[in-house]
Amino acid sequence: LELPSPWRQPWFPDRGLTVFERPVPSGNTESDEAFQKATNWFRECQATHAHCSVGEAPEMPDRVLDIAAEDNASGVRLVHTHGRKARYACLSHRWGTDTSKALKQNINSLCDEVSWDYLSPTYQDSITFLRKFSNWHQQEYGEEIRYIWIDSLCIIQDSKSDWKKHSLKMSDIYSNSSLTLVESHGLHTEKRLFQDSTSRNPSKHVTVRDAQGKDHELHYRHTICHPTFMVADDNVPVWKRAWVFQERLLSHRLLVFGADELSWQCTGHHKCEC
Repeated sequence: LELPSPWRQPWFPDRGLTVFERPVPSGNTESDEAFQKATNWFRECQATHAHCSVGEAPEMPDRVLDIAAEDNASGVRLVHTHGRKARYACLSHRWGTDTSKALKQNINSLCDEVSWDYLSPTYQDSITFLRKFSNWHQQEYGEEIRYIWIDSLCIIQDSKSDWKKHSLKMSDIYSNSSLTLVESHGLHTEKRLFQDSTSRNPSKHVTVRDAQGKDHELHYRHTICHPTFMVADDNVPVWKRAWVFQERLLSHRLLVFGADELSWQCTGHHKCEC
């Protein structure tokens, strides 16, 4: 158990109890509180880590998803970039049986529209988050991030030549991404990007009285584990995939959507909600 608390130094040596200050996680990675933490991490990285920044808008991958299309119902379409420059994000995730795919037979229709129902829950959540993040980024920096690269939809899955072509470009694709969203869940969580752990790992309250008779309210919860691509966890299989390993290694900024919290990894920092 950990005892997170928004108050500083609730220390009770007379009871043999030392409680270190820890923040209280949002408990829901879709919440406004979690989003604010994500933008704070990005803002700090942008201001202080010159080596994390992509710099000028890079040349985009050959295909990306436009998440702000105005001429179809879902607002999502696959676009051929033809070397166009713009900021974009990437998604790193564990494939499932419901993974949406670009195939030879549907590639043209995906360029007209990627219907919302065709997108897996993970992809829907990623687009929902990026739309909100893009609005914030435009207000903060004057540039939107309206494109996202997702491997299963941006590489033609039943074309060996397309796979070979794009597999040779992985370094550029991920290193030029302004932000890589990472789906990092355990075996026993719902297969989507956003997670709500308030019922699975609730924060509870306890009142502790110090030697002077003053009461202090503390929050306590189970410890949140932090598996990474350097230290894999058997319950988080995504960290063991070689393809995923290279995605983490090549990306300058990772926003990790875990089962219990958001966390941040860049070349200068590793931070988490807890």
